[in-house]
Amino acid sequence: MTNAPSFIVTQAATWIARGRAPAEAEALAAAWRDFPDLPANAPLEERMARTRERVAAMRPITEAARARTEAERQRTNFSFVRRRVEHGEASL
Repeated sequence: MTNAPSFIVTQAATWIARGRAPAEAEALAAAWRDFPDLPANAPLEERMARTRERVAAMRPITEAARARTEAERQRTNFSFVRRRVEHGEASL
């Protein structure tokens, strides 16, 4: 048995502890509360449908994260190229 903290997906604090913003953490926790996993003995189709519902509920969150990541990548890349141009190491 380990002393690792529990990963309770229905609690925003879990997501905040893993670097999510509070509003995003609450949205993730809400999606898990609204669409929890079904028991392993539930019919497969029902379990798959539940997973699809949860994924759909999380889609705006994951799309926003993807957009932030891409914006950061472009900002970083632009800064890198700009510094190289300023130092005469590259040209536009």
